[in-house]
Amino acid sequence: MPASPLPNLPSLLRAIGQAQTKAQRALAFDDLVAVLQATESATPFIRKMVSSGRDGRRIAFEVLIRLPQPIPLDLVAFAGQLLGRRLPSRLRGQAAKTLLEALPTNHDLTSRILESFTKKLAPDAAIRRLQSLQEICTRIEIAGYISKLKQVSEKPCPRCGLRLAPEDFVKHLWAEHRLLYDGQKVREPWEAITSWVNLYQRTNDVTHLERAANLATVIDPEKGATRLNRILLAVGSTDPVAQARLRAEAIRAKAGLCPTCLALVPNPNPLPEKPYLFAAGGTISWDGWKIEVADQGLVTHLRMKQPGKSPSEMAEPKRPFTRRGIVWLFCFPLICISCLGSIFADSRMLPPVLVSGPLIVVALLAYFFIRTRWDRVTPATDRAVDYAWQFLEPIENKNEFLAGLLCVSLKHGDPKVREKPLDKILAGLRSGSDSETPIQLAIELEYQDALTSGEDELLPLSRLAGDCFDGQIPLAILENTLAGIVPKFSPENRSRLRVLLLTQAFRTGLMPLDIRDIGRACPVLGASLASEDFKGISRLYVLFQMRQSRPWSAIGSAATAFDLARYPDLGGEFLTEHPNLLLVQFGSDLSNDESEPSPLLICEDGVIYKQQVIVRDSVIRFRQRSVLRGGGYELYIDDLVWRFKSSPERLKERLEFWRDFLFRNLRPTARNAEGRSGKRDLLLNKHLATCPECRTSFVVIPGEIGIQKFTDDEDL
Repeated sequence: MPASPLPNLPSLLRAIGQAQTKAQRALAFDDLVAVLQATESATPFIRKMVSSGRDGRRIAFEVLIRLPQPIPLDLVAFAGQLLGRRLPSRLRGQAAKTLLEALPTNHDLTSRILESFTKKLAPDAAIRRLQSLQEICTRIEIAGYISKLKQVSEKPCPRCGLRLAPEDFVKHLWAEHRLLYDGQKVREPWEAITSWVNLYQRTNDVTHLERAANLATVIDPEKGATRLNRILLAVGSTDPVAQARLRAEAIRAKAGLCPTCLALVPNPNPLPEKPYLFAAGGTISWDGWKIEVADQGLVTHLRMKQPGKSPSEMAEPKRPFTRRGIVWLFCFPLICISCLGSIFADSRMLPPVLVSGPLIVVALLAYFFIRTRWDRVTPATDRAVDYAWQFLEPIENKNEFLAGLLCVSLKHGDPKVREKPLDKILAGLRSGSDSETPIQLAIELEYQDALTSGEDELLPLSRLAGDCFDGQIPLAILENTLAGIVPKFSPENRSRLRVLLLTQAFRTGLMPLDIRDIGRACPVLGASLASEDFKGISRLYVLFQMRQSRPWSAIGSAATAFDLARYPDLGGEFLTEHPNLLLVQFGSDLSNDESEPSPLLICEDGVIYKQQVIVRDSVIRFRQRSVLRGGGYELYIDDLVWRFKSSPERLKERLEFWRDFLFRNLRPTARNAEGRSGKRDLLLNKHLATCPECRTSFVVIPGEIGIQKFTDDEDL
């Protein structure tokens, strides 16, 4: 029967397009199918809609899945070849189910429909699509077609050669070889993670980063996150969280970060671990070594034991009796005499109480004196530590015991007793003959003993800096010492410390560029030196070179910043108020008849007189005042005026000299004070390490990204 025309087709299609919900849309399609069935126009409608484009093809297949069975074979053949086109997954599956159910068993079109259904798919993807079709289409057996695809899709393992189906292939790679099958490629896990991180960097899609983070945690629960942060920063990310976590991990590991691959590299100069040495109750002992001081009985006991030697025991050399022994020595004879006197005394001549009473009172006074005096005796543990230092000669080669003794001596013992043995140890360190001694602990003890003795606390640090800059002691020792001490310093001491450290650096031949590079390699030392202030260090360097010639001697004596830094009160005051101070000249305006004349301060930015800064273009002049105006003189510096009773000509000459010296001599010379001495590499070589992963040689900075090995032409 010929197809009847569909005059209401536009309204039916309009109802489909205007449907707001899935239910309304389904009802609209049902109405359209009913009309097509009634007019027997389904086949020509479907053919026409398929040729009208993507939306028409979708409408055609929506109609197809609603047609009642049986569907004509010509329509099945026509629609079956279109299943490979772009369609929603749900609609494609329903259409394939409808077409397959319209065919008889083992029909030729079945294989053609399945081929179209899996067109342009890889075997493993085609198998997954067919398996999903098998779940909704139970009447048609497609397992045989799936098994054929599995045979075709079997992949050989790149490691062991075993051929496996796709789902088994993926499991086998991970379980047996710890490999991933990602994007049709077999990859190492960290290679896949790197590719996902690159995708995240290009697309800013967080799902890629989350996927990489999950896999990194599975591969290495302890260090996977650290390695992921390394990869993230290595591909160019500036994520501050990743940087902070990586630095925190480096601090926990007491390691530095490779500047190339950001791997954790151990510090070649680690802080020494403080060994455990038992010290309590008058006893110090460690691994067969033992020194014990006992106050039991009437006499003291000093017991010493060393490995390989028989124990020895003696009374303490300077304290043979205990407190009980002293009491017995002085009080017991008096009491005995008192008792004998009361017994044998003639009561007719002298009552016994007058004989024994005074003796008992004397005995009691002696007892209380001994009791109070003996409480001030050095504690037993401190005495044991002192004896250990006195008998240090036979045990000085046992460095583990010596390290423990140094550590215990930070809290116990008398600095005067250990002064000579400690000086001997430090002399061995500075000469290089005792490289195995725990240097850091010896330096800390020397610094603490210097403070106890009342010495300026910066002088031991200055001596240590000189030894480090000379190359006798590693810079790491100075760095570690400053890290524990500088945060406790007052602003005055920090200002003085900078100049004292620079004094030692210049004395050993270091130049401003050397100091800047050393400051970058040793952050705490760099902060103490203000090493990034290259101009300021250059000017101090030039001033240091002028200390012998003193070109300012013609205008009077002056104290350099290096001279002032040696005086805690005076130097701390001036250097804190004027951190860029170079020279000070005292007594320059005695003509002003002041009891405390104002000094001239020659700083990096200008000459300061009475808070007035004299710069390169400042005009300095003076004139005599008329008698009518009170007489005297006036000194003009730019727009400011000072009055003097006598002529300030000498002061004017000094101001002009210092102005010209600063701006025409010292500062221009400092601009040319560049270059390196060659000592920097010798000092920093002890901080060099090689990354075990990328073999990069660099200066390790604990907790920070290291600096690659310095070259002669590198200006860092």
